[in-house]
Amino acid sequence: MTKPLRDPFSYSEEELNINEGKQGHNKAFIDNQWKPQQSGNPNGRPPNTSSITYWYKRILAENEGIAAQEIALKAVDLAKKGLLPHTVEITDRTDGRIPTDVNIKAAFIHIGNDYAQLGLQAMKTDLEDRKQRMITDES
Repeated sequence: MTKPLRDPFSYSEEELNINEGKQGHNKAFIDNQWKPQQSGNPNGRPPNTSSITYWYKRILAENEGIAAQEIALKAVDLAKKGLLPHTVEITDRTDGRIPTDVNIKAAFIHIGNDYAQLGLQAMKTDLEDRKQRMITDES
């Protein structure tokens, strides 16, 4: 059984100065800290029953995951038949998703002010080049 929390402002000057000179030790807060092997949330976070993910997980876990196994087998069968979305899904989940793009222009801005100017200039130049190509293509 835990003892009730004490109001931090109810400590006397003498109680507060017990650990005087030791940085970070305030008696008012030490008494209220969690003890070793004691959880601040023993029941964990309650499930969000309004979430579609919650219901997917719950249904797929029924009967020792039979539904999840059936879905996985069907996806593998469809991938074997050459259906690309199923092949991509399986590959992403087994090998990891492949990065699709890298925004180099944004990287300049994060490095520093000098590079930010270079990045902005590169974007302006890129836009001007695109406009020029569009004008040339229309002619």
